[in-house]
Amino acid sequence: MPCFTHTLLNHLIFINFFLFSTSIQLIVDKPNPGDLVLLSQPIHFQTHINDNTNDLTPHDYLNLQLCFVHGDFPDLQLVTADINTISNLPSTMQTHCFEKGLLSGVVHLENRGYHRFSMYLKGIRPKLSPVVSTYVQILDYQSSNVTTTIWNGCSDSTQQEKQCKTQLVEIVHGPRKYNVEATAAKGYGIYVAKSLLPSHVANHLIQLANDCTFDFALDTIDKAPSIQVDLWHQNAGVPGPHTASLLLTGEIFRSVMPLLLNVIKSMHSWEPRNVTCTDAFLRRYRPGERLGVKAHQDTSDITVNCLLSSSETGFSGGFVYRFINEYAVDVVPTMQGDCVFHAGQVRHGALPTEVGTRFTLITFWKVKERMKGSTSYEKGETNPGEEEL
Repeated sequence: MPCFTHTLLNHLIFINFFLFSTSIQLIVDKPNPGDLVLLSQPIHFQTHINDNTNDLTPHDYLNLQLCFVHGDFPDLQLVTADINTISNLPSTMQTHCFEKGLLSGVVHLENRGYHRFSMYLKGIRPKLSPVVSTYVQILDYQSSNVTTTIWNGCSDSTQQEKQCKTQLVEIVHGPRKYNVEATAAKGYGIYVAKSLLPSHVANHLIQLANDCTFDFALDTIDKAPSIQVDLWHQNAGVPGPHTASLLLTGEIFRSVMPLLLNVIKSMHSWEPRNVTCTDAFLRRYRPGERLGVKAHQDTSDITVNCLLSSSETGFSGGFVYRFINEYAVDVVPTMQGDCVFHAGQVRHGALPTEVGTRFTLITFWKVKERMKGSTSYEKGETNPGEEEL
């Protein structure tokens, strides 16, 4: 059961709006849809009201209640919920209200995975405001001796974005032997290109992938079935080509590769002849098949991992993580269309997919004359905590 604490908004009585409309709007400031929350941390709610009618009095503000319905994934009926929907919810849904006069609070939940909250106002004289939905995903690394944090490396600022790219290039140019402390000192060699792939492109790739035959050959990392469509490989070319996989490959070359190439070229002025995408494969994660990937290193100079599925309706869990040191990992928040660029030598993996199906497109890139032989995964030595994932 959730546990709640509350904080009072000192300025409730003094809110005054000069907009003209016919409705009262509840605006959810926190959490943002798709926010990641660690299992040990509370979820902070922050809302405010747009009273475009100017009908609410100070007395109304003191007597209104912020309420929400909480349910686990997928609860799609709550995406467009209204008051009638909420009043007829099954007993499996949980309805909670903060104390009167509060528009913010803290919630503690004890289960990993996807949690949707449909929020509404109660106890005001005009008609209730429309229901507003948001969702979060609660996760942890599932290891008793490894600390989990959420990566918040690059913001939207141009300066921080440039810094992340520079740090990644420095690691690519550094010694081939992986040194986690040195890598951590340089920013862990990671950059996330937000919304790089348009949602219609990501959805179309999933449709094409569903027509393909997935390879169940054992993965070199954990010796479990890989569950992937191999698109091309440096040593093997296009493995077992057939119409469906060629259509998928063609669409990736047309819609994805130019976008990835532009990002890589923006990092550093590599010689054009040395910028090569050596490998590409599309992976599927879901309960009952492959859930995630243990920590490992790649033999690529740069690895790109693009999330194709939408966490709004498609899956819960499965996020990319990386080791900061042998006892700490960072989990990288991503949404549909986000692409994670990282130096291949950075030790990384994917958390288990809790619910639904997660599709990712992974490409390996060579950016200088250094690599020889296969560009498939290298299986590094296991660090403490990795075997438990």
